[in-house]
Parts: sequence; structure tokens; C-alpha cells
Amino acid sequence: MDEQINALATSLVDRFGDRALSVVIRQFDAAEGDVKLVWGRIMEWLMLHGEEAGNRPTE
Repeated sequence: MDEQINALATSLVDRFGDRALSVVIRQFDAAEGDVKLVWGRIMEWLMLHGEEAGNRPTE
């Protein structure tokens, strides 16, 4: 799971800049290391961010 979080963090930085990495770190600290919780929060944020930008997720 650490590899997935690292890949997600790298992807966020590539797309949204260094600020995204600090968001991942803060979420991880707030979740007291619960990787699944962090993953869920970040995915939720990505969906909300996409909808605000007019990019609805497709299924």
C-alpha cells in the first residue's frame, strides 16, 4: 500500500504541484497512519476537484 500512496502522491504533484504533496502528508498525519483512510480522503478530494472543474468522473 505504501507504493500506491507514493504513486498517488507523485501523480498529484505532477498534476497539481508541490502543494498536493503537503496535502497528502497532512492527511496522513491526521489519519494517524491509516493508509486506507488517507486513500479514501484523497480520492474523494479528486472527485470533488474534478466536478468543480467540470470534469465529471466516468464509470
